[in-house]
Amino acid sequence: MKTWLFSFHKTVGNHPQFYSNVFNGQAWSGDVLVPGNEGISNTPAAVVFNSNLYLFYPRFQALYYKVYDGEVWTAEALVPNMAGVGAGLAAAVYDGLIYLIYSNPGSTNLMYKTYDGTTFGPEINASGTNHLISVAYQNVDTPAALVLGDTLYVFGRGPGADEPGNMNRFWYATFDRSTWRSNPVAGTEGLSNGPGAALCKNLIYLFFNDPTGLFFFKKFDGSSWGADLQVPDTPGNFGNAAPVVFNQTLYILHQGPNGQYLYKTTDGEDNWTSDAAVPNSAGMSCGPAAVTFSL
Repeated sequence: MKTWLFSFHKTVGNHPQFYSNVFNGQAWSGDVLVPGNEGISNTPAAVVFNSNLYLFYPRFQALYYKVYDGEVWTAEALVPNMAGVGAGLAAAVYDGLIYLIYSNPGSTNLMYKTYDGTTFGPEINASGTNHLISVAYQNVDTPAALVLGDTLYVFGRGPGADEPGNMNRFWYATFDRSTWRSNPVAGTEGLSNGPGAALCKNLIYLFFNDPTGLFFFKKFDGSSWGADLQVPDTPGNFGNAAPVVFNQTLYILHQGPNGQYLYKTTDGEDNWTSDAAVPNSAGMSCGPAAVTFSL
């Protein structure tokens, strides 16, 4: 069995296209058009579920998906019974279901919807004003999501119920199959874009721009937060970064200046590579999605 790193992104220009770019550990495939799609308007999300790769992407505030079995893609299909997607979305596999996490157009409520591989569940609002039973923060950007232990974590940007206008608030929420809870991220000055999240060595790594626009990361073990640390050797980041563990190395895929498609790696400690351009890419105009897929 061999594992590949799959990435998906929207290109630059007046007529942006939806491309994949696949890395086998030695070489990148170059941009390849995702077959049978009619376009993309914001950050996509990708997960592996039941041995297939699921790709979700917004277009004109509707949400679409395709499935890849390692040989062929299914036809594009509309995610049904939802009020739309206002920005990009996050996806995570939790408790035998795909969770899709997003906000509706014109709303800052955090919404979620599940999929069991056959049927989509209803659209559910996780927002409220009580931190103990809801997500008591607005969601004003594309969120990030992952699973640590037996808990689903969501990370986002937006003010709390008692702090209107604090758009740099960095918050997180947890879900235990029945109850959402939410808290501010500790030890941070906040963020100015949606975050990216990955699980590496049993730690959550978060990548984000601070309020001044500098590219930072921090670690979380489920109970204690590390300090905000600047990502080294980078020209900067625009939009959501897409961190992913591949071959025991943490890869950070992100948009650089002028729509460059960049990546860098770290061992999760103090060793980092400098940013490098993903070869044979037309660039990107919003955050990418990244996932590993084994065949």
